[in-house]
Amino acid sequence: MSDEAKQVAAKQEAVHWLLRTRAGDMDEIEWDAFTRWLEVSSDHAIFLDEAEAADDWTVENTANLSASLSELSESDAPQPEAANDNQMMRFLPLAGMVAAAVAIFALWPSAAPTATLITTQPGETQTVAVSDEIVMTLNGGSKVTLVEAETRVQIARGEVSFAINADEPSPLRVEVADLVLTDYGTIFNVVLNDASVSVAVAEGIVGINPENENVQVQAGEKVTKALDDGKLVRERVDSETVGTWSQGRLEFDNTPAQEAVAMLERSIGSRVTLAEVLKGETLTGTLIVSEDDSETVAQFAEFLGAQARPERVSGARTVWDVR
Repeated sequence: MSDEAKQVAAKQEAVHWLLRTRAGDMDEIEWDAFTRWLEVSSDHAIFLDEAEAADDWTVENTANLSASLSELSESDAPQPEAANDNQMMRFLPLAGMVAAAVAIFALWPSAAPTATLITTQPGETQTVAVSDEIVMTLNGGSKVTLVEAETRVQIARGEVSFAINADEPSPLRVEVADLVLTDYGTIFNVVLNDASVSVAVAEGIVGINPENENVQVQAGEKVTKALDDGKLVRERVDSETVGTWSQGRLEFDNTPAQEAVAMLERSIGSRVTLAEVLKGETLTGTLIVSEDDSETVAQFAEFLGAQARPERVSGARTVWDVR
């Protein structure tokens, strides 16, 4: 039996058990069978919950049907003979169960669109086609879920750039933290870390929470939201530097040293620690990411007037100490 056939069978069983438990006359043997059925798969409880949700509609419409039957019985229309009444009453429970089952299957939620989880390791980038017009590139240490059928991307961590080749607003929907981003034909970059989420736009316009605040981020702008207080901060950026990490270039513009370290660590396979005295510094300039981490970290240290040395190995990653 195929997986699809098994799922259909399980949903039919869920309807059966819903109707039996609602009937209120199950004996101990049936309750044991019901319990075993639930224990077979965690999906069974989910199917039962969905069947119960769909049954809410059935109950409401059954009440309407009962009212209509009551009005009919009180009318002057000819009534069936007693024998026919008894026969009808004998089949009404079965007819009701069949009607309920049909209604539940009609209202059962359709299968959820396929979601694809995509992750990258530090120092690794990956380019993915969301659609024919939309391409996203993941920086190192990123995790996203792509629902291609809905042109929807959920960012769980890291940095992702988007390039849309369209003259009109695209159907792209990006969900990150508690923000929803919509595109108006653009190129933009999203960063999610432990403290904040930021959206920087190179071309076009990005809408933030269009159904609520409807904040629009123009080309050459960056909006950052702190995750602790929800405050939005807008600032100007050089649109030419947005997302240049995907081209192997890190652009620093009076960037706090700790933020610069995070940018660096996404682009290389190593970790970097800063001496306490350097954590309050800022960096300005362009850093070319080399295939050799030691060369890249050494250039980074020069921005701070410091030196880098390998301190230890953490798992498969080298830890560089900059001081």
